[in-house]
Amino acid sequence: MKKRRLYVLFSVLLAIALVVGVTGSALAFPNKIIKVQILALNDFHGALDPSKGIGGAEYLATYVKNLEALNENTVKVSAGDMIGASPLLSALFHDEPTIQAFNLMGFDFSAAGNHEFDEGWTELLRMQYGGCSPIDGCYEGVPAFTGATFDYLTANVIRLDDEETLFPPYMIREYGNIKVAFIGISLESTPTIVVPSGVAGLEFLPEVRTINHTVQYLKDNEGIKAFVILLHDGAGPAPDPNGCNPTDPFFTNIIKNINPEVDVVITGHSHNAYKCSIEVKKNYHPMLVTSAGSSGKFLTDINMDIYNTNGQVAAVTGQNISIVDANVTLDTDMKALLDQYRAISVPIANQVVGEITADLTRTQDTAGESALGDVIGDAQLLATSDVDAGSAVVAMTNPGGIRTDLFYTQSVGEGDGNVTYGEAFAVQPFSNSLVTMTLTGAQLKAVLEQQFQVSRMLQISDSLHYSWSASAPLGSKIVSMQIDSVDVDPAASYRITINNFLAGGGDGFTTFLAGTDLLTGMIDLDAFVNYLQAASPISPPALDRITKLP
Repeated sequence: MKKRRLYVLFSVLLAIALVVGVTGSALAFPNKIIKVQILALNDFHGALDPSKGIGGAEYLATYVKNLEALNENTVKVSAGDMIGASPLLSALFHDEPTIQAFNLMGFDFSAAGNHEFDEGWTELLRMQYGGCSPIDGCYEGVPAFTGATFDYLTANVIRLDDEETLFPPYMIREYGNIKVAFIGISLESTPTIVVPSGVAGLEFLPEVRTINHTVQYLKDNEGIKAFVILLHDGAGPAPDPNGCNPTDPFFTNIIKNINPEVDVVITGHSHNAYKCSIEVKKNYHPMLVTSAGSSGKFLTDINMDIYNTNGQVAAVTGQNISIVDANVTLDTDMKALLDQYRAISVPIANQVVGEITADLTRTQDTAGESALGDVIGDAQLLATSDVDAGSAVVAMTNPGGIRTDLFYTQSVGEGDGNVTYGEAFAVQPFSNSLVTMTLTGAQLKAVLEQQFQVSRMLQISDSLHYSWSASAPLGSKIVSMQIDSVDVDPAASYRITINNFLAGGGDGFTTFLAGTDLLTGMIDLDAFVNYLQAASPISPPALDRITKLP
């Protein structure tokens, strides 16, 4: 089926090329070398305000303007996750402020990351084309939302209703007599890490195969020799933001299998900042692979030297620049835009909802447990432990749904431990519904065993304690399980609370699909806020719910 989809995709590319081609500066280029500048970032996640003096759209806009002034042949791009999992300033308005901010900065293209699908692909269409929110309608006191002026690109995302790509697969920029192709690629595994309803009716094709097919098509039919890939997939940590770990599996499995004629791969998803020059084939210049970390903390400045005679790239260089507000003045136009949204959001964000006595972080110990994960597990259990359809006895949540930490020294009235609604929202921004279901003891064990297959440790309420063996084979790692200090009976039934993402088999936890007697409850953020209000002041729990054995 996927092979057939690729043939369908590339049968329509020629027609699409006539529509999506974009012409850049048409000035005569007397020199042999044409210099094209690419300003790139990824995984911005609606981080419009700076954090500890780093990032923030008002300062990012200044860096973009200053760099753009150096080269009229500048293209501004994103490798995806521009929106989704956003702080309150953006998320309160369904990420419209972030789209408006990138419009103001004049961005050109973006891949669609997995978080672009958090509210469903029809909502992503609204992000592109505009219109009022189907949930909250149009907002008063802020600019009318007419959609993105930049183009989302999705070469490997196919709509099943018409077998065409969700957005154009690529765009072409022309400089004199040369062409540069920008190809957008979404994370192939997106359907496994977003709510199933968000991608229903879409098919995500293999990343490398789609890149190579598209490159070959553009080479054969458009004569293009300069290729830039916007890929929402990425590598692990590097020694420094302008360093590289070439032994990372991402380079072995993805980058080195890409057509060596690709010149630049701008990546994302992993939230790591790096710059790598990868030798891909003799007689080709190294392929530049970059990532700007996340949340607008870096901006990647890439420069391509292209021969005016034949359109071939001669050399590519790049660097990650740290966005530090102390180094530049903020952009007044961006401030004027964001202040309109702040006037509405700040009073809500600054409401104090609880108190902590020390940092609550997502950092897991060697067993897989975190202090903030424990608190969220307890909050979700409290929210569902007294319901008409049977009280829950255990609550579990996915670690990817916990987006940031709660720091004692970052709270309102620095140093007093207050937790604001905005800070709580940043921890759980997805608005997932809590779902209580019945599992047998055997199914609960199967869920815990799946953690080691998908490499994600669920965070649990204090009612559940278990131990696991590091040396045991997959499928047999769980040594013991107790609920309220009583051994779990494989044949008995237990009411378990999770979120709707996990209930749909998200993150590979397919055993949850076997749950019965499902009851949908409140939003996870509401449960968290209620718990903060009820249980404050909250201290970091003892990390004793999960025990790792040899």
